[in-house]
Amino acid sequence: MENQPPKFVRWAVLIGIVVLLNVFSFISVSYAFPEPEFNDFCERENVGIIETESQCLENEGKWNAYQGTAPKEGPLGYCDLNYECSMAYDDARVDHAQTSFLILLVVGAAAIILGMFLKGSSIVAAGLSYGGVVLLITSGMRYLGDLDQLTQILAVGAALVLVLIIAYRKFKD
Repeated sequence: MENQPPKFVRWAVLIGIVVLLNVFSFISVSYAFPEPEFNDFCERENVGIIETESQCLENEGKWNAYQGTAPKEGPLGYCDLNYECSMAYDDARVDHAQTSFLILLVVGAAAIILGMFLKGSSIVAAGLSYGGVVLLITSGMRYLGDLDQLTQILAVGAALVLVLIIAYRKFKD
C-alpha cells in the first residue's frame, strides 16, 4: 500500500474541491450572464414635484390614489415614476435567475454523476459529489424563489430522476 497523506489533509483537499467548484461555478455564471442592474432600466432625470395624475401620466409614471381618508391638503395620491421600468427590471431579473439556476442545476447534477463514475481518486470523486450537492443547495437558496413553480418542479424533478437512475445503476446491491 502506498503512503497516504494524513486524514486531515485528505479532508482539506475534499473541502477545497467542494468550495472551489461552487465558487468557480457561481463566478462563471455571473460572468457569462451578468445580473441585470436596476439603473440600466430606471434612470430618469429629476422631473420635480408631481402633484396630479395628468402630470404623472405625462412623465410616463403610474398614479396611485390614496386609499381611505384623503389628506385635507396637497395631492390626492402619488406618482410612481419607476413603475414601468421596475416591471422591466423585475422581468429581466427573473429571466436571469431562471437561466442561472438551470445552468447551476446542470453543473451540480453533472458533478454528482461524475463523482459516481470517477475512478482512481476517492477524494476527487467525493469532492465532486459533495461539491455538486452543495452547488444544488446554494443555487436553490439563491435562485429558486425567483422561479415560477412549474419551472421549479420540472427542473428539480428532472435532475432528481437523472441522479436517482444513475445512482441506482451504479450502486446496485
